[in-house]
Amino acid sequence: MKSTEWNISVVQMDVVIGEPDKNYQRVEALVEEAMKGNERPDVIVLPEMWNAGYALTSIQVLADERGQRSKELLHRLSLKHQVNIVGGSVAVIENGQVRNVTYIYNRQGELVSEYTLICFDG
Repeated sequence: MKSTEWNISVVQMDVVIGEPDKNYQRVEALVEEAMKGNERPDVIVLPEMWNAGYALTSIQVLADERGQRSKELLHRLSLKHQVNIVGGSVAVIENGQVRNVTYIYNRQGELVSEYTLICFDG
């Protein structure tokens, strides 16, 4: 079996609890920053609940409707930079139920995996 080396960037960020707009902007800026270096990553991994943080008392309002905003951002960034992105996990609401979902995009901007970690009581 041939050995392949991967350059992986793990994004660490201070998630602003209950402030999705700030968190989406910060993720975009951090991905852009990671892609500026000479050793561009093959994979970028985002933290858990990066979109809203653990604002569980208001998660029904803060969660991303059907994951649309999160998926659009991850698609756009993965395609623009031709990088694989493990979308950490995000709070997503669908049919009144909030879930903690991970989206994984390949270099072509395609959603290749989606995994629901847990569901929150609402």
